[in-house]
Amino acid sequence: MSTNKIISDMSSAAAFTKMPSGKCCAVKIEQTPAGVKLLWKHTGPAEDLNDALAGAGLQSSKIHTVLGIDPPGIAFYNIEIPLVPDAQLDSIVRMQAETILPLPLEQMEIAYHRGKVIADKCRVTIAAGRTAQLSSEMIFAKNCKAAGIVLSCQGTVKAFDTLFDIGRQKYVILNLRKYDTQVLLSEDGKLAGAAKLDVGIDDLNGADQQYAEIFIYDLRNTLEMFGLDSAEETALYVFSKSRPLTEEIVAGLNDLQMPAKAAELKPHAITGETVSEEEDICQYLAPIGCAMLTLDEENRPLDLFSRIYNTDKKKKKVSGFASLIRAAVIFAIMLIATFFTFNHLNKIELTRYDNDDIDKLVAQQKIRKLIAGQREDVLKLITLINEKPPAGMMIDSISYKKGEKVTIASHASSHEQMRAMRDFLSSKREFSEVVRQNPTFDEKSKKYAFKINFYYNKRGRKSIR
Repeated sequence: MSTNKIISDMSSAAAFTKMPSGKCCAVKIEQTPAGVKLLWKHTGPAEDLNDALAGAGLQSSKIHTVLGIDPPGIAFYNIEIPLVPDAQLDSIVRMQAETILPLPLEQMEIAYHRGKVIADKCRVTIAAGRTAQLSSEMIFAKNCKAAGIVLSCQGTVKAFDTLFDIGRQKYVILNLRKYDTQVLLSEDGKLAGAAKLDVGIDDLNGADQQYAEIFIYDLRNTLEMFGLDSAEETALYVFSKSRPLTEEIVAGLNDLQMPAKAAELKPHAITGETVSEEEDICQYLAPIGCAMLTLDEENRPLDLFSRIYNTDKKKKKVSGFASLIRAAVIFAIMLIATFFTFNHLNKIELTRYDNDDIDKLVAQQKIRKLIAGQREDVLKLITLINEKPPAGMMIDSISYKKGEKVTIASHASSHEQMRAMRDFLSSKREFSEVVRQNPTFDEKSKKYAFKINFYYNKRGRKSIR
């Protein structure tokens, strides 16, 4: 496990990586218009790190700290959802996550960020990990008195996208390290997927053919998991501290029709008084990138740890129609969750569970797969209902079962509002036979309680006013 602690102020940031050997690689950088300036670097035992930071003038009492880690068991998924306002994004992403995660949401931590918009669909990258497993990683963060935690593989992508000559919006990084290889998918400068191959520099440098075959086999499976075709232009960029090995790997991949290039640093990508670009970027790539993340106000990192680490963090407040929709459908979503489309389990991550856990997961997913074809697109239904409804209208509940009518319960201040809601639903081509039931007037609230029934995606019928 690698660990990164980030210390930052308004114009500069410092970070360190705790390596399996027990040593720490630490840096302090400054982001300038000309690029990244390396102000300070340090490698030494973890127990001496606080003295090193103090000696460099980095007093923890005066600076914000963030810990970056890459714990085992993190899985990445890419989904497409309808375009929705930011206030609705969290609810919709979590509904979709329920269909693809191997465990219930209450046992998982998820984080996500938006990606490209294509044909009125928004691409979203989800990172997920088991709560129990992530909680075990919190001890080091608390000992460091870190204010927050991020995934350090995001730092690697950030540094790579900024410091290397890429020229592409989508590409794969092969970061060859001593004992393993980090495979990272980058889209528009953001982390979109990550995996680790258990073959590294020591295995490939002069090793027998067996390790090379394992490396290629695992790489093909990883690219398939990323949704990429290894026979097409997947833009593989290879990087390691051994230039001859990098060139050898690039040549081997190209011979196998897997187009690859050796990653090249931009000229003067890193400046500073004691900088050796090739050496420093190899050794300090992750902490440099993590430090850069803290200085990027526009693209915030995936926040996978805040709920379990910042236990006193206040819940985000939501308001308006979106919050009412969310509250109204939570119970309905729980009832119909098993109708969500089944997506295959992440096979790599399944190997991290015990046999008993796997048996439970397989049984659960078989049930989901069996009944997946029985459901309508519930996500789209909720999106349509929530799409520019009449002003002042509030949804109390939604009830839906395939083959039967959808029932919406609401209340209004006047008959005009009730008609407006009915007309709004009737205007949707996916809804038919829209009928408002007789309302009842509540003397206490001075409002009409009413229900509207309609068919969803039932062809050949017209709305009934």
